[in-house]
Amino acid sequence: SGYPKALFYNKAHNISMLVAICDVYDALSSRRTYKNDYPPEAIYEIMMKEKNTMFDPVLLESFFKVMGVYPPGTIVYLTDARIAAVRAVNEDDIFSPLVEIIAPEHNKELLDLRAVKGKVKIERSLNPLSDGKEYLNLI
Repeated sequence: SGYPKALFYNKAHNISMLVAICDVYDALSSRRTYKNDYPPEAIYEIMMKEKNTMFDPVLLESFFKVMGVYPPGTIVYLTDARIAAVRAVNEDDIFSPLVEIIAPEHNKELLDLRAVKGKVKIERSLNPLSDGKEYLNLI
């Protein structure tokens, strides 16, 4: 009649579960011959939908506290029409990183998006292989 019913099921090791999170993140963020890469905000949404089924919720939350929704190096378009590069993640607000304004070039500055919450935020990320390509030399 199949496998005997076990009293305890072996839970995957935390390291294995963390590697699974990293693997899925890498797969979603990488462009392949058979698929395009996803923007960071879409990756976050996709992975959070699987928080209690595919991923351990505590590990997934911890992963995004370290990586942020917009990892360092991400080129972003701000609501005030400036272009910025993410420089650091704010663990207490993963949607509001520390960014460096890169365009317009004469307005270069570091901006903590937590400090200007409600005034300026990330509207969307720019893909460095398409709409963000022109800003790569400014990073």
